[in-house]
Amino acid sequence: FDVKRPASGGRFEAGQGRRETCGVWIDCWGAHTGDCPPATDGSRVWFCNCCNRRVLRRPQTEIPLHLVFRWLSRRVLKHAKDIRCE
Repeated sequence: FDVKRPASGGRFEAGQGRRETCGVWIDCWGAHTGDCPPATDGSRVWFCNCCNRRVLRRPQTEIPLHLVFRWLSRRVLKHAKDIRCE
């Protein structure tokens, strides 16, 4: 059920999912839904056909890390200026 990387765009955007246990990327043909009908691109939850574990359908973090770090650094700088002024 292993699939190849799409030529353009990311894997999640191409409708692929990742099995965390073995690190294999699959599409809807390698998965089923919770009550065993075959998965489709529009299915919310996928389970792997061979190991029956849940398949990751989107990145674990919705916010890109560079934005998180930028927000944290601004908070730290603001807090440091507040302490210095007291």
